[in-house]
Amino acid sequence: MNWSEHLDEFGIALLRRLGENPWYLPTTYNPITRALRERELTFEEEFGDIPGYNRIALARVTVLCQMQVYDYANGPERDGVPQSLRRHWYAYFKGSFAQPMARIFGDTTVNSQGVETYNDLAWTQRLSQVYAGFVETGKITYKDLWVEDASRMMETYYDKLFRGCHIVICVEKDSLLASFTRAAQSLGATVLISGKGKPSKAATEKMLRDAFRWRGPDGWDNPFSAENPLIILTLTDEDYDGNKVIAPSFAEQARRYTEHVLEARIGIRPEQVLDVGQTYWDNAYALKVSNKGYVEWAEEHALFRATCVDCGNQWGVIGLHESKDWPVIPHRCPNCGGNAAVMEVGHDTPHGYEVEALEMVQYRRLIVKALLTVLPFDYIVGKLRDECNANPDDAASGLAEEIYDQSDAYQKLLKLYERIKSEKDAYEQKIQDAIYELAEPHRSDWWDLEDDPTPTQFEQHVEDARGRVWRPFSESARTDELAEYIRKNHDDVLEELEKTQVNLEWLEDWLD
Repeated sequence: MNWSEHLDEFGIALLRRLGENPWYLPTTYNPITRALRERELTFEEEFGDIPGYNRIALARVTVLCQMQVYDYANGPERDGVPQSLRRHWYAYFKGSFAQPMARIFGDTTVNSQGVETYNDLAWTQRLSQVYAGFVETGKITYKDLWVEDASRMMETYYDKLFRGCHIVICVEKDSLLASFTRAAQSLGATVLISGKGKPSKAATEKMLRDAFRWRGPDGWDNPFSAENPLIILTLTDEDYDGNKVIAPSFAEQARRYTEHVLEARIGIRPEQVLDVGQTYWDNAYALKVSNKGYVEWAEEHALFRATCVDCGNQWGVIGLHESKDWPVIPHRCPNCGGNAAVMEVGHDTPHGYEVEALEMVQYRRLIVKALLTVLPFDYIVGKLRDECNANPDDAASGLAEEIYDQSDAYQKLLKLYERIKSEKDAYEQKIQDAIYELAEPHRSDWWDLEDDPTPTQFEQHVEDARGRVWRPFSESARTDELAEYIRKNHDDVLEELEKTQVNLEWLEDWLD
């Protein structure tokens, strides 16, 4: 990756002030963090007059310089493996950049013990914002930035509903994942993933790479197209966050990587609660209405307890009104047909549902219903019909077996083959057994082959961390030594074995 081409005017000017060539970034050190280490007290005085000097601009050029270092060091851990964004935070950003920058910008406070502190969260958000900004350009991926979010629970499956069908089932919480494994497999989904509250861009990119072999924005064989889109089905709570934040964000994150995305929400919804024989109030919970967005969503979608002004009957309703269009139409009492008393959020408590309000098995049909909102059933059936063809190989094999059973010629060939194979196996076993008797007593003769390892080699093996247990001695080298020993010391036996004959008189008689 040419990180220099992503520098903005501020970054170019800052690097030049530091005596660096912006088009040939250093590969062994980060010039920004080095300058902060060596001249923190004068940093703002020296560079604060550069147009665009601010926290994000400084973070941006720092990250680009660090990526140049990581590329040449083979990653944050020098092992070629991307790390979590949190690891990047501790590896260089927190101590070498965020803390000195907080002091420079006056973002620190002194607590009651006289210790200087700063807002960790604000600076971690800036780190995330800078990385996300690079990815959103469409020219850089999280893999380029040596980031991989492995915190999301995910399962992948081989069998698809049909060729080119790319289904992802997204659940809001880790605790739901195990409950949907069988349903995801039965549906033909490729991925079942947890958003862990809300999906991240890095986790989405990892999913696309690992499960669908997505190869970056310029990948020539990327799997998604208008004909074969990425289909995202989401399972979230029935509340503002579940409907307006979490469910849409799964598809929004995916659209950063491909425009070919279809989405549908599986549930939960109040009408589904009634469908399984519950009342509206079974397992409902009071919703928070802490801001305008929550209130507006609740006014239209939340569950309320309505009261009839005529007969006093109470019943469950969705939204404050039957219709909020002018004139506003109130809910009608199912008992006497009277109007519901006027309700408002704040006075009347809105309710919603967590996913767990239904049994997990009750979602299995709902998953199919959600899929059918984006893929027509006739389209799915047509695809499956196209893939279900007669198998000529199996037909030919079955009919051929019938002919073999009835063919005298084939039965003679079969008997001949079995006799020849028996003679061959006996010949090979005789030779093998004779040589094994010579070799077996010497299996441990090469205990010391002058290949003793050193502690440094053991340390290097673990440092390389290739996933294999340390085995410093070579079995194949010792086997070669054993074979050479037999070749030199028992050449007479080997020569005699070469003269071993096979009785083929029976074959000559059979041919006659």
